[in-house]
Amino acid sequence: MLAGLILVKRSTMALDLFSLKSSLVVGLFLFASLTACKDEVIPEEFPPFQTDKKPLLVMLSAVWSEYAGESGIPFFYGAVTDSFDFEVVPMVAHSSTIGDPFYALAASQFFNLYGAENYPELGLNATGFNYRTVDWLPAVRASKFDTTGGTPTEARPAAVMSIFKRIEGRDVKIKVRVRIEKAMANKQLNLGVYVTENKVAAYQEGIGSTFNHMYVLRGAATPGAWGVNLGNGSFAVGQVLTYEGSFPINPFMNANNVFVNAVLFDMQNNQPVDVVNAHSR
Repeated sequence: MLAGLILVKRSTMALDLFSLKSSLVVGLFLFASLTACKDEVIPEEFPPFQTDKKPLLVMLSAVWSEYAGESGIPFFYGAVTDSFDFEVVPMVAHSSTIGDPFYALAASQFFNLYGAENYPELGLNATGFNYRTVDWLPAVRASKFDTTGGTPTEARPAAVMSIFKRIEGRDVKIKVRVRIEKAMANKQLNLGVYVTENKVAAYQEGIGSTFNHMYVLRGAATPGAWGVNLGNGSFAVGQVLTYEGSFPINPFMNANNVFVNAVLFDMQNNQPVDVVNAHSR
């Protein structure tokens, strides 16, 4: 009888130990599964805010413009890459609705803003420049400085931005944060978000062959002529404004060569009078 009791007790203990081990195994499996699922979630982390003031540089162009190919494109590309010791936000806007595969409605809006008449023409922030003059480069360099008080000093940005972007299928998911750095009053601030693409192989008159177009303006992610209104009136230091949207990637675009460009416009009568800051990612 005693032997029987001992055997039953041992069997019960073995069963309890087995149950405990099974529970631990199941628990570890569930933990591992939850951890694996957690790792698959991509965090939507914003990069640090920019610390500088970047000018918006625009060249108005057309693939059928011989002068744009011979002179405008080499000049603009060279200026963007070699002429400045600071970062800029470049865009090449194709506004011709006839014979240009790069046409974008946003490009037409810049054409009108700058009062352009032909191709190529140039823009700096909200001001247009005749390509045949020589005042665009000095104006771009001067835009980095504040001459208030008579002594040029590097301009401090009135607002800075951070851009989050992620490719999801055939869309670019975009979030932009704007942080106010200087108090502003009686302002209408609009945020325009533009998508550009690099290394787009296409023919260009004046070059005479297919080559890689850079900074091609594909369109605006924000609705309206000049983006979304972030507010009117006064803006306090440290105030953060946020935009969220997306942009479709057409079958002819390479998602790996896509850039998101955020432009903060100072508006009057629903037209840009200046660019507070620009940023790209």
